Amino acid sequence: MLEIDKLPFLAPVLDTLPRTIKVRGFAAEPRFVVRMPFLGQEFDTDYYARGQAEHKKLASYGVNVPEIRLVRTTAGIMTIVDRIHGQQLMDATDISDAKLNAFYRGLAGYFRDKNRDRTTFLADLRFDQFMYGHRIGEGEENVYLVDVDPFIAHCTYPVPSRALISPVRTFGVMLKVGLEHFPAADLSDSIKAYEDLVNSLEGLSPHDRDFLDVGILSGRSRRQLLASGRGN
Repeated sequence: MLEIDKLPFLAPVLDTLPRTIKVRGFAAEPRFVVRMPFLGQEFDTDYYARGQAEHKKLASYGVNVPEIRLVRTTAGIMTIVDRIHGQQLMDATDISDAKLNAFYRGLAGYFRDKNRDRTTFLADLRFDQFMYGHRIGEGEENVYLVDVDPFIAHCTYPVPSRALISPVRTFGVMLKVGLEHFPAADLSDSIKAYEDLVNSLEGLSPHDRDFLDVGILSGRSRRQLLASGRGN
């Protein structure tokens, strides 16, 4: 954990920061933003370390996560996060089909393998948490997760896939939003990745299947679910 003297740009204004602030940027240091999720709370070092491990795992699937540093201040524990300069992903106008498909395939792979391994996962990934941009010094735009306060869940249900139904549906909604916001993009690879992800989940009821459809599963993938017995 960093001490405050390692971040000189923060020290002069620390006492003026409102305690309810969520994210704050600094003109004197455009590389970073300060997040304050732990003010007034007991800081759980173990939980936060697990969250960082999940971020690294997500990054291994090609979904970029900015570097996060903890800093101890007189106001409490804060996180210093690399600032991403760019646009909200849903507002991006120049993202390529290849990068969109890589993003969606990465998320699908992350959830598929979490189901297979019966382990912890990030349970609150939503479209508005992602930006398309770059860190200072980078010459290429990429998709970044920018809401880095971790919310971790675990496959602990009798049928482990049950724990993933809501997060997977949220991913499906993210894909549907992408199809609406990028109508000219060819996202067939992403749709196939979502179909394969849904087909990998065990113990789905007919209600679950309809819940996961979100209007993008093909008739073929729905028939696969029924034929495999996963829709019963």
